[in-house]
Amino acid sequence: SGRRSGANDWAKNMKRVSEFDTIEDFWGTINNIPPPSKLPVGCNYHLFREGIMPMWEDAHNAKGGKWTYNEKRNGGRSTKTVDDMWLYTMLSLVGETYPDSDQI
Repeated sequence: SGRRSGANDWAKNMKRVSEFDTIEDFWGTINNIPPPSKLPVGCNYHLFREGIMPMWEDAHNAKGGKWTYNEKRNGGRSTKTVDDMWLYTMLSLVGETYPDSDQI
């Protein structure tokens, strides 16, 4: 079907940037990749647990959702604020500080 072929095309364009098991590895990754404000238009970062693909077709995501943040470039918030929001969200996820974090 068209939806299925679209998902396959999308998956082919995914590139694993890094994986980490320790907070030291996390910081090693964060300190060596471009911040979100420097990504080309249309590019995204995804943070997922090992073994879960960032796509709706993965059974682990059946009851899931997603958080997105969009804004015009050079308008609204400063790029530092956007980059800080991404960092603090990742730290909260990695540190499992959200309620029911074992399900996120």
